[in-house]
This record gives sequence, structure tokens and C-alpha cells, in this order.
Amino acid sequence: MVSRTRVGPASLIEVGDSSNYTTAKKVYQEPIYLSESSSQFKLDLTGLGAGPYYVWVTNNSGQISQPYTLVVPGQPSASMGRVFYDNFESGNTNLWEKDDFRNKCTVVAAADDAVLGPYAGTKMVRCMDNGTVRYDTPESFETLTLSNIPYTNEIFIRTRMRPDKNLERTGVSPKKILRVFNWVGVNTTYNDMFESFYPGSGLPTAFIAGGTQPPTSYPKAGDNSASSDFWHKMEYYINTSGVIKVWHDGVLSTNYSGYPTGNAKWLPFYITSNWSDAHDAVNSVYFDDFEIFTDKGTGGTGSMANGTAAAP
Repeated sequence: MVSRTRVGPASLIEVGDSSNYTTAKKVYQEPIYLSESSSQFKLDLTGLGAGPYYVWVTNNSGQISQPYTLVVPGQPSASMGRVFYDNFESGNTNLWEKDDFRNKCTVVAAADDAVLGPYAGTKMVRCMDNGTVRYDTPESFETLTLSNIPYTNEIFIRTRMRPDKNLERTGVSPKKILRVFNWVGVNTTYNDMFESFYPGSGLPTAFIAGGTQPPTSYPKAGDNSASSDFWHKMEYYINTSGVIKVWHDGVLSTNYSGYPTGNAKWLPFYITSNWSDAHDAVNSVYFDDFEIFTDKGTGGTGSMANGTAAAP
């Protein structure tokens, strides 16, 4: 790390877990190079948790600098908060966008299979697929989309999801949900990530980032995210530094780094996407308690990078 702001010749460099020097837990940083104009040190975050982090420089006269925010790729930013909530309790999807000619998902109070009602409150959204009509008809699959979520480097998406018992499971190109694209400005570089309803107890996650497709992240042991018997908590964390994490029911199922996409935004987001395999006319997936946190929001608690972000 390199510092070019000084309060005098440095004799002590520390990194802490809050901006209050008195109360912060601090770790001494081993200097590599010190001069009148710059300081270099070997970064040590041992015991400081997930961040954010702050740097203090103490000079030979004992003067302590103001805290400098330390930006570490893949770590949470100092400012974070919820920037979107679904508003399904209003009975409509007015906060969401329509995907071209496709029908929007419908707010409902009860499920087709009558297994469970809404996760929170009295309303949820139902997204249906009809495999008996042409792909280019409005009712082939319903979805909701978001194309304008404010963020700089970090975005965290959380929703509750439950497939209806009427949802078929197919094995070649099955139903896709929670699909987010990464538009880099050219059609030759195609980046996206999504979950798929293959036969099995859990949902695999597939994505392409930075023009590279890593191996599909298959469900961990005990992952039941494809079960119709429960609501499932699904979470995505994306950092433009190349960090991508996915949690299924609180368990980290995908943890990749090294796929930077620079200034290209991970948008638009689609709550459901296409299904190329043959399927019948009635297939439903439910979503509720959908929220998005970013580093453009304020007032949040917890950590996006650790999957613990919460609204006040």
C-alpha cells in the first residue's frame, strides 16, 4: 500500500476497523519504505473482520492523522445501504420494468400449489412459464426487470424464492431465474449469471465474467434451494474488482475472484429468464422480500461482501 498524504515523518502506521481511533481495533503495519513524501507498508488485516478499514499515520511528534479510508478489492465500502425494495405489498409491480413484449409477473396472495403463502406480509409475486406457446409471444414466460440501480463498485441482491410444485425440472436448458447481465458495450463479450432448475435438490449457478466462463458452481451438500416445500434465501454479491459470491439459504455456494469487469455495470437484472427445454403450460415460481443494497446507498448495517447487509 502507498500513502502520499503526510502529517510529518511517519513513525507508526496502523489500520483499524472503524474511523474512531480511540475505539477502533487497530493492527500495526510493517513499513516497507518511508520518506518525506510517501509511505509504503505491507498490509495486515489480521483480526479486523470484513471491513471497512481505516488508516492512521502517527508522526515522530506523536501527531495522529485523520482516518484515511482504505479501499481493498472485494471488501465492503464505508457507505452502504438499501436502494431498492420490491413493493409487492402494494398489490402491483409498478417499481419494476417490463421486458419488451413479455408479460410482467403478477402479484398474488396465494400459491397455485397451496403449500405456502407469501414469505413476508400478504403479497408475493408469481412468475409463470407456458411451454405450449411460441417463445416470441407475451405469455411464453413472465418476468420483471431492473435496468437502473445506482452503484459504483458493489451490488448485493437478496430475495426469497420458492418454486411451485407445478414447475417442471428439465435437464438440458431448464428454467432460469435471477439473471443479471454485464453489458460491456460489445456483443462479442457476453457476460451474465443465473440459477437454473435442473433435476436435483439445489440450483447450480452459471456465469461468464470478464469474457471468461469459470466452471458452473454446483450445489453444495445439503443445498435444497430447488425444493418447493420452503422459501429459500438467494443472495448475490458482485464487486467490479472481480469478486462474485452467491449464497443459497445462507450457505456460500459460489466464491470467485479474479474476474474484473471494470466500469461495466452488472445490469439489467431479470427476476426470471428463458427456458428452452420442452415444458407444459403451467409452471410457477414465487418471489418475495426482494431487496438490493449498493455502495451508493446509505444507512445500511452489516456487510454486502459477507452477505449480512441489512436495512435499518
